[in-house]
Amino acid sequence: MFPKYVPWIAPAFALALTVACSSTPTPDGTGTGGAVGSGGAAPGSGGAAVSGGAPGVGGAGTGGASTGGAGVTGGGPGSGGAGTGGGSPSGGASSGGAPSTGGSGSGGGGAVGPGPSDLPPAPVEPNLPKPGGTPGDITVLDWAGFPAAVTYSFDDNDGSQLNYYDEMHAIGGRYTYYLVSDWGMSDAGWHTIFDDGNEIGNHTTNHSCGATQIGNAKTAIQGEFGKTPTTVAAPNGDDACQSAAQPHAFINREVGPANPVTPLSNTNPFAMNCYIPATGQAAGTYNGNIDQALNQGGWVIYVIHGINPGTTHTFQPVSWDGLQGAIQYSKDNDVWIDTMENVGAYWMGQKVFADAMSETAGDSTTWTWVLPANFPTGKYLRVTVDGGTLTQGGTALTWDPHGYYEIALDDLSVTLAP
Repeated sequence: MFPKYVPWIAPAFALALTVACSSTPTPDGTGTGGAVGSGGAAPGSGGAAVSGGAPGVGGAGTGGASTGGAGVTGGGPGSGGAGTGGGSPSGGASSGGAPSTGGSGSGGGGAVGPGPSDLPPAPVEPNLPKPGGTPGDITVLDWAGFPAAVTYSFDDNDGSQLNYYDEMHAIGGRYTYYLVSDWGMSDAGWHTIFDDGNEIGNHTTNHSCGATQIGNAKTAIQGEFGKTPTTVAAPNGDDACQSAAQPHAFINREVGPANPVTPLSNTNPFAMNCYIPATGQAAGTYNGNIDQALNQGGWVIYVIHGINPGTTHTFQPVSWDGLQGAIQYSKDNDVWIDTMENVGAYWMGQKVFADAMSETAGDSTTWTWVLPANFPTGKYLRVTVDGGTLTQGGTALTWDPHGYYEIALDDLSVTLAP
């Protein structure tokens, strides 16, 4: 018995953006406040592709007659539903989230759902009945039940990122900040960002790629924030990070190609796709990327450095006006706005479950899987079934009326029985 595979069929669109990363060190800024910019220049063009083979992940058998699992996808349970609220925590301490404002979409800024995970509830009314049919298949919902996903990642400890954080937090969602550990991480603003549930990622010790620089930065970030980073951003898109990051992380973000990552794709997790906005990019260009992700059911990853007005970073600073409009557009269109770790773990977890081994004993079927090295703990997949009861560790899982069960990836197995 296999997990259900539901293929995504969508038109493909070509889109290219400038893909590069500043090599100029920018010290930690400490500015506060942040004026709202206006306008936005037209985007640049061009783009370079990053290559590299994906390391394989596989499932483990559990005795008896085991069979390999098929691919697992399946769209979200629906669309619509209001849902507001600030980002929810993902590791470390949490100080709560401010309520999001504006727009009718839920995006990634909704409150934590009733299940065991800290994922925001899927953008549907919570009135879906528990499936009551004959047990058969398990279907994993793409992007935790959202139609698409987006990660806004910010590099190089730039002070302007602190200036605009409160306004970003008010819109909702969670964000990733890739810090260069030798450039200063003690500013209270970075700790506020972390405590609000955002990700502090590894951008090496000195903005150069090597196993030592990545390992020492991992140690420094863990010491400063109390949580070990699980994702790396390659400085300047250096391909050397594809191998250097593997002992320390489960994902390495590159600087291209500018295409959405799709569920069950063969994207190399150590050379993740991304978009780099042009200087002063207008909201409409970001929105086109999001439309592409919605059409393909994909995940857009942005690489952003400075934000104007107020940045000292010289590499393709974006305007706050354009970025603010882009984040709000994502939220209004029910796109899951979350960190590289959270979305990446869901994407990787779905691929792992697709390779799970299944074993049937009587009326029960158990799926088992193996997680890749450095995979973060406490991550979940959202699934639905035709009927029956799902259990993990002998405990029946609770149906979420948003339309799914949540299975703990840490448990390494799940059982479906009548």
